[in-house]
Parts: sequence; structure tokens; C-alpha cells
Amino acid sequence: MSDQTPTDGVIAIRTATLADAEAIARIHVAAWRAAYINIVPQTHLDNLCLNDRVKLWQRILSDPETHAGILIAEATKYTKRCPRNSLLGFASFGPAAAAAAAAASSTREAELRAIYIDPESWGEGIGQKLWQAVERHFLAARYETVVVRVLAGNKRAIKFYRAVGFGENVDGGTGEIEIEGKKLGVLRLRKRLL
Repeated sequence: MSDQTPTDGVIAIRTATLADAEAIARIHVAAWRAAYINIVPQTHLDNLCLNDRVKLWQRILSDPETHAGILIAEATKYTKRCPRNSLLGFASFGPAAAAAAAAASSTREAELRAIYIDPESWGEGIGQKLWQAVERHFLAARYETVVVRVLAGNKRAIKFYRAVGFGENVDGGTGEIEIEGKKLGVLRLRKRLL
């Protein structure tokens, strides 16, 4: 995948760099606080620490293996709401985890780990543009399927994933995670690529 993929006159998709860590962390925290309200315990959302997320993203972006699987969407032109070169969202992706890949038998399965958009830019097609860039990467790498995990209560994300072609929950039920004592259902959705 090229380092920069212009998607239109205002937004470009490119591979993230270490210099993007703080902006990615800001979007990560803001998107969690907006998307998971009334889903994840509020105390958890309130206690999300930007500095911890910056360190997390610095670590991820310093690793050549994981670094290649992070794309960002950035503004290429100034608008009243958005200065030029400001990050609008990011996507994280790569091969499916070993256990998930084994469950997929002989198919080559990829995983979309996250797409988070600055909440001020929700509904502007940025997630769609990031997904299209990720999908091109998967197709070029000849992955046959892609999976994504999503909290069962995150209706906005589920609607997005369905709109871009992800099907029903592949595990026939929901997995669970626990955050601050609250059990949350997790769906694992799949899309066939080839």
C-alpha cells in the first residue's frame, strides 16, 4: 500500500508514524467516551488516561510489525472546523489472532482491530474511507475473510460494519469481556473478501 492514498480533495489516508501517537491517542479516548456511553461503565470512561494511551500508541508505532497495520485519515485542506493535516480517525488491522485463524480452518483470515473517528467528524464518511483503504490492503495480501469484534451494545458500530458488508455473528452467540465488573457481550462479525 502506498504511504499516502488521496481519497478526495479534503481527506487523505496514510500509514501512521510515531509522530501521530498523541493525535491517535486523543481520538482513541474521545471516541471511547462518545461511543461507549451507557455501554461501558461511566467511571471507566471518565478514568481513561490520555498519557497512558499516548504511551500505548508510541509503543505500537515503534514496532515495525504492528506499525504497518495502522492507517490514519487526515485533513488535507483547511476547513473552519478542521485545520490542515489534523487527524480525523484511524484504523488498526492485521492478520487474525492465531486462535481465530485456526478456527477459520484453511482460510487466510485478517482482523480489523479498530476504526475510531473523532466524534466531531462522525457521519462524514471518514470511517468508510478508512475501511476502503484497509480492505484494499487485505485484498492485495490475498486474505479471504476478515473479522471484527464489536461490543454488542454498540449499535452505531454494528450498523457501520453491516453497511460495509460484514455478516452475522460468526460464533453463533456472543463472547464476553468484563470492564469494572460489568459483563459486556462481544460480537465477532465476518466478511468474505475473496
